[in-house]
Order: sequence, then structure tokens, then C-alpha cells
Amino acid sequence: MLAMLVVASFVLQVPQPPPAPFKETAQLGVPFTVGTQMVVHGSNKEIDTGDQRILVLNSARLATNYPNMAENITAGAGEKLLVLRGTFGNPSTVVLPVGPSAFLSIRFFDGAGKGAFKYVGIYDPNTHQVVHANLRKGESIPFDCVVRVPAEFNEFRVGLYHQNRAKIAWYDLNPVLGTIASSFSPDGRLLLNAASARRDQRFDLDEFQMKVLGVSEPASVGGVAKGDRPLLVVSAEVTNTMLLPARWGWQYVTPELLMPNGATVAGNGDLIDKATDKTWSGDLAAGATMTAQFVFRPEQGQRPIAFRLTTLVSKRSIQVTF
Repeated sequence: MLAMLVVASFVLQVPQPPPAPFKETAQLGVPFTVGTQMVVHGSNKEIDTGDQRILVLNSARLATNYPNMAENITAGAGEKLLVLRGTFGNPSTVVLPVGPSAFLSIRFFDGAGKGAFKYVGIYDPNTHQVVHANLRKGESIPFDCVVRVPAEFNEFRVGLYHQNRAKIAWYDLNPVLGTIASSFSPDGRLLLNAASARRDQRFDLDEFQMKVLGVSEPASVGGVAKGDRPLLVVSAEVTNTMLLPARWGWQYVTPELLMPNGATVAGNGDLIDKATDKTWSGDLAAGATMTAQFVFRPEQGQRPIAFRLTTLVSKRSIQVTF
């Protein structure tokens, strides 16, 4: 009779240490030295190698866009912007280059997800230009550091450092964080993909401030005549809030009419400039305002209850009731 050999296997569970608790090491408005101080082995004499920086972080806020003179920066799909403002100084006799690729490293204590946090660059809040400088000893420069973060992220414990991860300036920004002023933010912190407004109520949409003026039924618009089907036009006042021209036209938005029965009617693929009665062509200048006319050809007897406009880049959608 054959004996049966039973082999039991065991998995050894090794207890994992809990993650280290957050410890705030820096305060707003207070200088913090980041980097490495080199010393001579044995004598501990300090050596000036130019590996230290003086950071003063003064404020932090959330935003949907960041106007500047280099590029139009807006929060993309699933994003919002974190803007850190402060000064960056050189305590060394070694000249310190400062620029978009020569700044500090940034960490989020509660961050998760590869690629979810994206450094954009640093900008001078006074000139609105990209920071490019060579700082001598004792010199400093103001900066706005812009970072893309997930739209629903809401724990802003942020660290800045230079090479030396043992000396990170950790800030708890949650109690002092400036909030988003946006129609897409119900609480000033989260940024949603959809929002609602009423006719004649201003709202933000990417680079623009807008206001839907209403719906009309003209005899013709932009060379399109009424004919045997209704010709409905939704007019909207559009202002570019950036410091540079912003892309604007039928190519960048999807307009729709919403009917009482839940059906939608798509626009006819054109955007008419009311001032010229022609298709809008080109970018909208910085600070400029125009009246856009969105053209629809619904079925006979269809009367809309709302207008919806969705941007193709950020995928954000505003629904305006008439």
C-alpha cells in the first residue's frame, strides 16, 4: 500500500511598517534653505559649492488658467492648476542659473498615479514672462510655479527640494490654499467637467468669459436663409481673459440645443461673428470681446429649453437654460 505524502505550504507574512506621518518643516513667508552643504571630511569645514538655494514660499492657489506672456496655460481634461508663488535666492558665491529646467523638485505627500502631477514651468509674476536668470550671491527673483494636478485631488501637502531629499521644505497648504473662482467648482477646491448657468449669467470656459444672450429666429445669418426649416441662432458674448491671443472658432467647440423631450440638435458646424455676419476666422485677441452666433436647423415646431457648449480640448461642458 502506497503512503500518501502531503506537503503543506505556508506564506510568511512580514509586518510592514506604517508610513511615516506627515511633518510640516516649512512655513509660508519664512526662508528655508534647500540643497546640500558640503563639508571637508574630518574638519567639518563648510565648502561653498553652489548647491544650496533660499526658498520663500508666500502663497498657493488653485486656478483654471494662468495668463502669461509666453503661452496660454489652461487646465486640461481632468486637471486643475496649482500656482505656488514665492522668491528664489542664491546664498552662494557661485552664480546660480534659474529657469524652467533649473528650479526645484516638487513632491506631493498624498499624490498617487504616475503622470497625474505635471510640472509646467516658472513665471515672473511681475513681467508675466518665463523666468530666466543668473543670480549672484544675495540676489533673488520672484516666481510663480505652475503645476497641473488631478481635478478631484484635494490634499495639498507639498514639498520642494533641491537634490537632497533629506531636507525637503514640506508645507501643509490646505488651511491657506486660495480657491478656484470658476463656474465648474462647487466648493472652490474641486473642478468638475460640467456646469450650468442661466441666460445673461457670466461663466468661465477655458480661456474665456462668456455670457449667453439668448436664442432668436432671424430670416438669415451668415449667408444661410431660413427656408422651409426653422433657423435658430444662439448668441453669446465671448471675452478672452488671457494675455495672448486665444484659439477660437467652430473647430474648438461643440454646440448643442436641448429640447423638452430630451433630444439634442447639433449646430451646423459654423460660428458667425455678429459684427461681420461672416464665419469667425482666426484667434481672439487678448482682452478682446466678440459676439458669437451659433446656427441650428431644428425640425419644424422644435423649441429649445437650453444651450450646451463643450470644448474639445478640456472636454468641459456648460449648459445654459433660456
